[in-house]
Amino acid sequence: MSRTIKILLSFILFLSCVQVPFQNAKASSSSEPVISVKLKNFLKDQTKITIKPTGDYLITGSKMTLKSEQTYSLKYEKSELNLYHGTKLIGTYNTMIATPVKENNSLSVNSRPYAGQFEFTTEKVGTKTYIRPINKVKMETYLKSVVPHEMYGSWPIEALKAQAVAARNYAITRVGKTIDDTINYQVYGGLQGHYPNSDRAVEETTGYVLKDGDKLAQTLYSASNGGVTESNKNAWGGSPLSYLLIKDDTFDPKTVWNITINKIQVDLTDKDLEKPEDWWDATLEKDKKITDNIKKWLIASEYNYIEKEIKVLSIPTLELTEPTSGGRVSKGSITLKYLVKNRDGSLEQVNKEYKNVSSTRLRSMIGNSIMLSYLVDSVNETTKTFKVEGRGNGHGVGLSQWGAMYRAKAGHSFEKILKFYYPGTTLTKLYSKAPTPDTKPPIIKDIKGAYDSKTNNVNISFNLNEKTKTTVYIKDNNSKMVSTLVKDKSYNKGTIKLPWNVSKIKNGTYTIVIKSADTSGNKSSATKKYKLSKSKYKTGKITATTLNIRQKPTTLSKVVGTVKKNQTVTIYSKTGSWYKIKYGKVTGYVHSKYVTNIK
Repeated sequence: MSRTIKILLSFILFLSCVQVPFQNAKASSSSEPVISVKLKNFLKDQTKITIKPTGDYLITGSKMTLKSEQTYSLKYEKSELNLYHGTKLIGTYNTMIATPVKENNSLSVNSRPYAGQFEFTTEKVGTKTYIRPINKVKMETYLKSVVPHEMYGSWPIEALKAQAVAARNYAITRVGKTIDDTINYQVYGGLQGHYPNSDRAVEETTGYVLKDGDKLAQTLYSASNGGVTESNKNAWGGSPLSYLLIKDDTFDPKTVWNITINKIQVDLTDKDLEKPEDWWDATLEKDKKITDNIKKWLIASEYNYIEKEIKVLSIPTLELTEPTSGGRVSKGSITLKYLVKNRDGSLEQVNKEYKNVSSTRLRSMIGNSIMLSYLVDSVNETTKTFKVEGRGNGHGVGLSQWGAMYRAKAGHSFEKILKFYYPGTTLTKLYSKAPTPDTKPPIIKDIKGAYDSKTNNVNISFNLNEKTKTTVYIKDNNSKMVSTLVKDKSYNKGTIKLPWNVSKIKNGTYTIVIKSADTSGNKSSATKKYKLSKSKYKTGKITATTLNIRQKPTTLSKVVGTVKKNQTVTIYSKTGSWYKIKYGKVTGYVHSKYVTNIK
């Protein structure tokens, strides 16, 4: 589907109002609904699909778990669904249900990620059977995909909010049923193609719907109304809805379109109808896009044409008539002359006249993406062509997406936009989204250890990003526990400091182990190697005002550094009356009579 909505005739089914308890603009305590979406639009028809979870998924009715970041394939083979990991068959199902272990897990189907649960089943299309995934996803997650697929995600936030409310109304009436991800309902693309602006629009209108009294309003929308809205009664018949009125829309850009249709599509003058194999494949109609749509329509509506080929010869007549009070044509007539190529290669010529049929039928025949609306300004006929000119894109009932965009640009709030397109309705909060459960484990970082020779402790420190219950213990090189510092102790977010007494611990390499669990039960652990090296050397204090450090134990040796009075030095050894010492980064010799307070 294009970025702008193209709602099909099935939308008429939406016009029966669904009863919902009236909330009088108060938030409902009801939980966020879940909607079931059959994946067809992006997946197409497949007998083999690839699935890859991010986070584990459980398979209902079995002990099977789809492991995070592992790639699996599901194949339709011998009337069953077979699940493979690599080349190994690991499960066979009539229907396979995959449920995420954690709510924020996702499952990619042919590289497109989706949230929520999946039911993998089969669907027969014509004579063939394909795998058909059904995604069961929470409403607000669903809408975060729908809104940027139905309206440009970069558009002003207030226009996107209006779109979010309209799309929510539409979807809520279908909870409990299975819809699909195509323009037959609303285009849904999973977790792919989101925009920060459209996500924000959904979040800031969470649970909000429009009501007409105690019923959900029928929030129909289209790309452009051409400057005037249409009523639901004119568009589809039935009872008129008070908030779907005919009125001028000065903010709609009045999208202009025109099409030219040639009367003669294929000239048969030089064609031998007895030998179609000589010319059939090489001969194309003049208006191929239009005639392809006509052929698809004929095949869909004429059972006998399945698996036959059609060549449109001419379109001798075309009329668009009986404009409604909203200015849109409601009836039309068209004549088609075409050849049908039978399975045996023989040709049959057919002349068909569709007289005074509904304009929706005629538009679907020509193509909704070609004849963009029913707001037709003129039909001009020449000896060779029909030229049709019109305005708008879509049925024109309810919200105009382009009109909403220009209203938002002019500073209108989403409430004001909705009030214009659905006058008399009430904005109501139907439900509040439950807080997203905390599924993220605590983060343990910046683990350090520092030996203090004075206290004979290793001072251990680490950082926690949230409140936890934490256990810290020490293991030796053989993974034997040598010390437990704390067990299930509560700590707030921040840097934690713990002493490890090593007075009876030998030098060597140890492992600091930290295990934490947050208040939601999420767990994490971290380790850090620490090399314990307790000093075997003594220390002393300098008594001279400034003392030279010599390279060798003699006053004749080169001076390599100096140390001032009362500074502490490390004493390595004694040679005669000289100490070998270290001060800072300098190692050398000083006379022992200038060193006191030896420890």
